[in-house]
Amino acid sequence: MAYRRLPVAPNLDHLKNQAKKLLAAYRAGEAQAVADFAEFHPRTVSAAEAQLTDAQLVLARSYRQPSWPRLASIAQVQRALHDNDVHALQRVVSEHPEALSEYLSTTSRGPSTSRAGFRESTRVRQRNIRGFLRTFARDIPLEELEIIPRQHGDSVVFYYGDDKVLKVPKNGHRQALLKEARLYEYLNSQQLPTVFPEPLFVHEKGLYAVFSRIDGQALTPATLEVFTPAELESAVRSIAAFFSCLHNHRFPDGVLECIPRATDPFDVHLSRARKKVEFVGKHSEDYDTGMWKERLDVLQGALDQSWAVTHCDPQLAHFLAVQGDPERLGVIDFMDAQLHDPAVDIHDFIIEVQSDLPSWLAGKVVELMLKHYRTDDPAVAEKVEYGLLEFEIRSAYQRVRASVRQAERIQS
Repeated sequence: MAYRRLPVAPNLDHLKNQAKKLLAAYRAGEAQAVADFAEFHPRTVSAAEAQLTDAQLVLARSYRQPSWPRLASIAQVQRALHDNDVHALQRVVSEHPEALSEYLSTTSRGPSTSRAGFRESTRVRQRNIRGFLRTFARDIPLEELEIIPRQHGDSVVFYYGDDKVLKVPKNGHRQALLKEARLYEYLNSQQLPTVFPEPLFVHEKGLYAVFSRIDGQALTPATLEVFTPAELESAVRSIAAFFSCLHNHRFPDGVLECIPRATDPFDVHLSRARKKVEFVGKHSEDYDTGMWKERLDVLQGALDQSWAVTHCDPQLAHFLAVQGDPERLGVIDFMDAQLHDPAVDIHDFIIEVQSDLPSWLAGKVVELMLKHYRTDDPAVAEKVEYGLLEFEIRSAYQRVRASVRQAERIQS
């Protein structure tokens, strides 16, 4: 559903002409006009029966207003406020006493605590998400939504009805949602062993999206701990197969255009890592920075950037055993996809595994992952080693920097 938005300074005559053109287009059978009438008219009106009042009603509802008079009065109020025209505003309000309050209740000029406070740049959090949906997704029945708890990702995600998922991206991730939907659409057209959600509706600005739900068992730490050795190997082999397929798949240019190219090749990372090592060595004696320097020097020759589509920062929570079968893998998050070195996926996944799982289980998952992952890159082991080392250095740097700043605050 593509809602229209009023311009900053709407013109009532323009809206009247727009309604006339919509009626003419509907009578001519133009696809978009037919879709608008089907979506926004409360009853079925044939092209032969349609009148200007029908087109005006459809247009008003496409602007999220219940009627043509309501749209017209709100447009006039908004134009008067834009032009700072007090006389025009007084005229509209005298003719339509409710116009000003209606305008303030349905636009982003109202108090930030109300529905009116939401702009497309509004910071989305779990505590304000229902107000956001009431503003931007009025067709979504809130009573059919069940928020998925303990979320820390790029979106607030709901189960929607019995078989759908609703995603609302947080700040800065709306283009990523459009990209994710594009990737799912393409990947679902391929004969791949992995299952992906189907995009059912994506808002044109990426404000929210509805996807089909995958019936699967999340590969959580609790799930993996009760897997038999055979089930665990099947699950990890499926993850490794997904990465192998993703890293070696030839994506068409039309898909690659929507995926950003990473801007951090290994030489940039190395330079930053060495600066962090110097900082840690200068301010702390708790770390063997000499060993870090030696390992960075040894690894440098193997670190060459090669570009492929990857899902960066993959987590166990992004993988499902479809209908409980560890042989069939479902992938439910693709927002971080970019053109990057494939090894980044592997070492990021290992970091997540080591953070989430007991050490004995993490070691087994990593062993199986490296056993089953297929790549032509002769330096993948060195790249993975570098990724883990860089994470170790970065973590130490963050701890030492925090202690230095606290000491500076105490002294001042």
